[in-house]
Amino acid sequence: MDGTLMQNSGVSRTQGLARYGAILRDDKGRWLGGFVGRVGMVTTSCLTLKLWVIQGGLTVAKNFNLKNDIIKTDSREALMLTSKGGVVDNHPDGAVIEECRYFLFELGISVMHTLREGNSCANHLAKLGRMQLDEDLVILHRPPHSMHQLLLANMTHVAYLTYQKHVQ
Repeated sequence: MDGTLMQNSGVSRTQGLARYGAILRDDKGRWLGGFVGRVGMVTTSCLTLKLWVIQGGLTVAKNFNLKNDIIKTDSREALMLTSKGGVVDNHPDGAVIEECRYFLFELGISVMHTLREGNSCANHLAKLGRMQLDEDLVILHRPPHSMHQLLLANMTHVAYLTYQKHVQ
């Protein structure tokens, strides 16, 4: 494939149960595929979820022999942990971090930061992933109808503001 393959990834969590989604696009922002998956454990750590999403993207890249991939995440901490060397033996997510580092190196993949507002398509897939109750990973060959407008806006570099929920 010519150009660069990009993966944007997002997470959705309800009562500790987490789903993730990612969109695969070419260098012009066109849909190539996507996936939704579930984290195989109850977690309360947003960082753990972001690392699992990166790991899911790397697993898909490895299974489809994707090279020159760029994975975009809205977590600076996940970006730093997977991109930098150093010992992570005592980190609670050390095994996931090490696996991500290994596949990033093996596949020649880069991880880049993106703003949350630029991740609307992946976040939409993560929310749709809540409906995928029985399978750990579902590959999407076509975009769900519910995200066509988001894809168009994303390709034309329109970002939608997202608002954090405030808990008092």
